[in-house]
Amino acid sequence: MTFRVRDYWKYPSRYETVAAWWDEKKKGIFPENMLPPVGVIVEKDGEPIAALWMYMSVGIGEARLEWPITKPGAGIAGAYALREAVNAMKTIAKAHDYGVLRVFTTPKIASALKRIGWKLEDDEPKIPLILRL
Repeated sequence: MTFRVRDYWKYPSRYETVAAWWDEKKKGIFPENMLPPVGVIVEKDGEPIAALWMYMSVGIGEARLEWPITKPGAGIAGAYALREAVNAMKTIAKAHDYGVLRVFTTPKIASALKRIGWKLEDDEPKIPLILRL
C-alpha cells in the first residue's frame, strides 16, 4: 500500500468525493462550510480513501482534529490512511510551534490512536452538542 497525503482545499473534486462518503456513512449533508482551512485527503495507490481536518487555536499552541472520514468499505486500509492523515497533521502543527493535539472521537478511532501514542485526557464520557446560530 502506498499512501499520499494531499491538501483537501486543492484536491480536484474534493467536495463530490467526500460528500459521497459522508452521505453513505453519516446519512446527511457534508458540512464543508464548517471545515477549517487545514485539511487533508489521503490517497491509497492513487485513489482517495480518507480525509481529516484540523482546527488550530490562535495564540495557545493547541490544535484539534475533527471530521475524520474514510471511503465506505475501506476497511483496514482506511484505518492506515487515517493514521497517515494524523501524522501529516502532527507535522503541520509542529511546523507552526503547536505543542498539543486533541481529538474528541469514537471509541473505535480512540483505540487506534492509543496504539500510536495518544493518551486518554479524561475518563468521563462526553456528549457532543452543537448550536447553530
